[in-house]
Amino acid sequence: MTVHTLTQTDASDAHRVHTRARERTDSVLRGARVQPLLANAAQQHGAAGVNVVSCESDADLSIDAGGRAQSFNFDAVFAHDASQEEVFSEVQPLVVSALDGYNVCIFAYGQTGSGKTYTMQGPASNPGVNPRALGELFKVAEERADQATYDIRCELRVEKRACCVWGVWGGCGGCER
Repeated sequence: MTVHTLTQTDASDAHRVHTRARERTDSVLRGARVQPLLANAAQQHGAAGVNVVSCESDADLSIDAGGRAQSFNFDAVFAHDASQEEVFSEVQPLVVSALDGYNVCIFAYGQTGSGKTYTMQGPASNPGVNPRALGELFKVAEERADQATYDIRCELRVEKRACCVWGVWGGCGGCER
């Protein structure tokens, strides 16, 4: 994990993120991460070199749906080659905001196989948002130990699938996957 010292810039970033959230009527920041076109999808659609999704800017992306392009706007867009560190850098100010007393929720939404688990958990060699955020949370809390005392609690959500329980401890173990 990258060692990161809390600076005035971090506080400014956290303030910037919450200002952006308050400017929205629903106080939700939305991001999109583009998954690379998988080989089997490229073969199936005959699109080996075609960009089905293109990042127009750091906040806009376009989807080519059979010759009809649609554009979407987000607070952050990550191209298919974005690193886990780049994605976390957008989320990191929210971790500081949580310690400043703001309610924060970070979650991933998308269809099966779209990369939610990779983005949020990642492999041990390249951790995703969750392990990086928890590491940052405890690191910043320790750095602020002389300024504040924190009572950090965690709620664990577990997904119940038809044949097993799936949780943070790993795979199912009870079904054939």
